[in-house]
Amino acid sequence: MKVNNIIITLIILVFTSCKSTDIANSPSAVTNLGLGGKESLLLSSIFEFEGWIKLEANKESMLTRVDKVEVTNDAIYILDGGPHAKLCKFDKEGHYICNIGNRGAGRGEFTDCNDFTIDQKTGNILILNNGSKIIVYDKMGKFLYSKSLDVFRSTQIKATKDGIFTYNDCLFFDPKEDNYHIYEFDEDLKKTNNWLKTDEPGTLSMVCPVFQNNGEKLYCIDDVNNCIYMYDNKTKEFVKYIDLLLQNPCPVDVRVNINKFREVIGKVDCITRLAIGEEAAVVYYDSPNIPGIKVSTIELKNGRILQEGLSMTLPDYLSIVDKNIVYAVYSPENLCRSNILRLYPKEHQIDSEIDSESNFVIAKLRMKSFDKK
Repeated sequence: MKVNNIIITLIILVFTSCKSTDIANSPSAVTNLGLGGKESLLLSSIFEFEGWIKLEANKESMLTRVDKVEVTNDAIYILDGGPHAKLCKFDKEGHYICNIGNRGAGRGEFTDCNDFTIDQKTGNILILNNGSKIIVYDKMGKFLYSKSLDVFRSTQIKATKDGIFTYNDCLFFDPKEDNYHIYEFDEDLKKTNNWLKTDEPGTLSMVCPVFQNNGEKLYCIDDVNNCIYMYDNKTKEFVKYIDLLLQNPCPVDVRVNINKFREVIGKVDCITRLAIGEEAAVVYYDSPNIPGIKVSTIELKNGRILQEGLSMTLPDYLSIVDKNIVYAVYSPENLCRSNILRLYPKEHQIDSEIDSESNFVIAKLRMKSFDKK
């Protein structure tokens, strides 16, 4: 009898000591998007305007697109993931400081800058190169070291106080291996955990960045299954936080097939931008049944729709950069095409001309508080 009890105890210990490799099951809020709000929703009803940041335009700083923005106390880092990928550093007024690293095949150079993040402990910049290698630079772009990851083809990366997380879209799916979307690494870049196992090849995320953190909270946006996960600091697990129910969602079997997905773009509802504040999130999404771009604000605690309507324009990039501070980034073409006078109140117009020679422009916004019910 004692032997049996010992065996049972050992089995329990083995199972409880293993780290979970799937998203923790917990009740999540459910939000139905697209049920109302067919009138225009002005940005001024969602955000408080705090100012414009015109990025300096020169040969080294000119951007062709914006794939990622991270902000520190004294600088703005912007990734241009285009054909001539580069990571530019500006001060808080938009003056160009330097580029972090260079494109090339030499020591300390990157061949493909998929993403980047800033180490919160050291201030070093980590560039994700070719999906499987991390190149580390100091604040002024001096090369420090590089290290290969034991995970193939990650597409996004985020450093927090808890660790370094990568997102793998599983576009390069290996049927002989276990495939996960989220991986965690320690400060030595050794893999420590993984979540969100998938048995299907993936496709590129339409939402960037997938990882967003607000203070101590880290979120991961899954725009294939249309939900938001939150990292639980106590259990060290990702838990499903909000289910976003679209009226005409893309079937998952189509969404994970890149060829099928190309055929249905414009025919189904797709989330395109999402910014998560302290108490609310702003979601932009395309809907073929409604002309224009839909935008909704959602209370995070319970998934309640706070506002819903049509947006006059879609920022090239949108993300929380500090608590409730949002950076909405616009290309000169986007601003000119969408008529800037309709975007922001007259008293908040840019005080200088925007033309084809200009660099990207950032609208610094603060998410408004809302009535709690």
